[in-house]
Formats: sequence, C-alpha cells, structure tokens
Amino acid sequence: MIEAVSENKSQEKVVVCNENGLHIRPASMISQCAAKFHSKVELEANGHCVDARGIFDILLLAATKGTTVTITAVGPDHQEAVRAMANLFQEGFPFEAASEN
Repeated sequence: MIEAVSENKSQEKVVVCNENGLHIRPASMISQCAAKFHSKVELEANGHCVDARGIFDILLLAATKGTTVTITAVGPDHQEAVRAMANLFQEGFPFEAASEN
C-alpha cells in the first residue's frame, strides 16, 4: 500500500519475490522504469539507499529473495512512480519468467 509521506512524496515497502533477487535484468528493468518519471526514485534495502536509475547502485543493494525494499519517490508524479515500481516487484519482474521458458 502506497503511503503518502508528504504532499509530493510517497513510499511503499515491497518484498523481492523472484528466485535470483535483484540481479542485472531486474536492475535494468527498475532503472528503465524509474527513468520514465520526473520524480526522484530511491530504493532502500539492507541499510543502503540508492538512486533507482542506477543499475549498478541497485546491484549494490545485494537484495536477495525475501529482502524488503522501500521504494520512495519525491516529485510531481511520485504516486505513479511508486505504483509502477511496486508493480515490477509484485509481478516478479515478468521479463525474467518469460526468458526462462
């Protein structure tokens, strides 16, 4: 559930559900998704906070299956950004499942 932290800031906690955690493909999908929005989007996990537009930053989170990740967006389209990012996590990064078949 998206939490409105302030007038232009939202956040949501999600859990990494894909078997391999946040490796290069999901990190790339997250980065591409974040780049679509004007808001600044950050991910926080394992005590680290990173810019969601940076693939290598996302990899540094070392988020394995079961890791809780907090998505935070600040800016004009903060709610849409958080919703889109949360959907990627909840769907288990659908590109991955399709490429494994």
